[in-house]
Amino acid sequence: MNKADDNAHSTETGLTLHWFLARCAGVILNPRGTLQKVLYEKGAWIPIVIVSIALVGVRLTDLPATMAQYSDPEYINSYVQQSGLDSTAAASEIDKIKVNLPVAMLVGSPVLVLANIAIVTLIIYIVGMIFFHSKVRFSPVFNMVSWATLINFIQLALTIPYKLLDLGDNLPTNLAALFPADSISTYFRSIFQLIDLFMIWEVYLLSIGLTAIYRIKMQLAVSTIGTMFVFIIVLNAVVVSISGIL
Repeated sequence: MNKADDNAHSTETGLTLHWFLARCAGVILNPRGTLQKVLYEKGAWIPIVIVSIALVGVRLTDLPATMAQYSDPEYINSYVQQSGLDSTAAASEIDKIKVNLPVAMLVGSPVLVLANIAIVTLIIYIVGMIFFHSKVRFSPVFNMVSWATLINFIQLALTIPYKLLDLGDNLPTNLAALFPADSISTYFRSIFQLIDLFMIWEVYLLSIGLTAIYRIKMQLAVSTIGTMFVFIIVLNAVVVSISGIL
């Protein structure tokens, strides 16, 4: 698909409340039709804002526990040893961190959401150019990925009451929930925590989006997105394991 094709497919859909509700519901109830429609529509920023707000909510839920950790004498002693500062200077640095933490959460959450969407978009875009010889521009791919990741809002929104009720840190929707905490290594626990029902749902949505963009069969789309997520999961587990060793 070339630039002329892009212009032919472009739409001037107004960002009305009806449009917004239709797209949000469509991602869940009619993903094939919806992800096809959003390719050349405006409004890709809307899922980013929605997911970012939910992520801020989850982080604010964790804020009291995080503040308590920073006030823990054991943490302060550890900070003194790692930073090389004396106890007074270390306490001052920790106080600054505590003061800036809420702002960091508010600013960092949308940056993190946008960065994740941009990285996934870039990978899919490059894969399309190399393996599917696609000439689709970056923006339709970004639109599709942005709306497909809207499903993360449901997971984050459910996580907030789950944490507030002190039921645990993560929803019991991942593979790690099937194993006792001390029964598997840190490496495999990191992998199992990422193998989640919502991740599988996201893989499904991104695969549908891939069929809409590159006109490929669903089986090839699933294998492409699945391979990408397997690589991300393994890489994340390796990073977690190395950081644990260090």
